[in-house]
Amino acid sequence: YYAPNNAILIIAGDVTADEVKPLAEEYYGPIPHRPVPPRVRVAEPNQLAARRVVLKSSRVRHPSWSRTYLAPSYSTASGGEAYALQVLAKILGSNDTSRLYRSLVIDQGVATSASAWYSADGLDSGEFGISGSPRSGIGIDVMETAFSAQIKRLLSDGVNADEVRSAKLSLKADAIYVLDSLRA
Repeated sequence: YYAPNNAILIIAGDVTADEVKPLAEEYYGPIPHRPVPPRVRVAEPNQLAARRVVLKSSRVRHPSWSRTYLAPSYSTASGGEAYALQVLAKILGSNDTSRLYRSLVIDQGVATSASAWYSADGLDSGEFGISGSPRSGIGIDVMETAFSAQIKRLLSDGVNADEVRSAKLSLKADAIYVLDSLRA
């Protein structure tokens, strides 16, 4: 896949295009173009059953739990699915006013943390996930049941307009605040 017709040259520093172009032509121009075969992407196999992975260690003092769903990514989603999943992740578990946190941590007291996320940057599939840590003395199975009940409630009742409006405002604010970062 390495050929001049499949490459990008990145120049950094205090230079102009007029200074760099002759150098690029001198050093990269003699390299011949060649056909580049299409990339073959490995596809995720069809999911016929749930997968459960349990990791245990005597060094872990406070357990955590997560559930991850395959979801469309920005490159595979259609009709705004990716944006809807971003909004849903905000509504379900982005902060201490989200549905999961309020229900599992504050109201039921079965967890010390509860969150949801959506990762859509993958070339193929993305991920939608929920996670939490049980309160001391509460089993992971009890907390997992509480998470499942919240997901069932979401599927049966949906979300309301105020939740959607608040999540959209939060996403816009996140996009603006990232510009304040030294890493942006």
